[in-house]
Amino acid sequence: QAQARILPLIGPGSRIVLDMTALDFMSSAGARMLLLIYRQIRANEAGVILAGLRTDIEDMLAATGFLDHFEVTPSVGDGLALFGA
Repeated sequence: QAQARILPLIGPGSRIVLDMTALDFMSSAGARMLLLIYRQIRANEAGVILAGLRTDIEDMLAATGFLDHFEVTPSVGDGLALFGA
């Protein structure tokens, strides 16, 4: 469901902040979805910020190299500020 809702939002030059604060667990399917999001970002010269990641999920994403492709902020407000909103 998340993939079907997020990918269509990524258009040319779009800026999206994903609120990850309610995410308690991320499976390999979630990591695959982030890879698809990353590909859409690159294809559209867009930006996506992951906001409010739990430390354990952030550590897992860092260990797998996924965080090399995303900005991460502590909160949605910080993400919006980073985009100048």
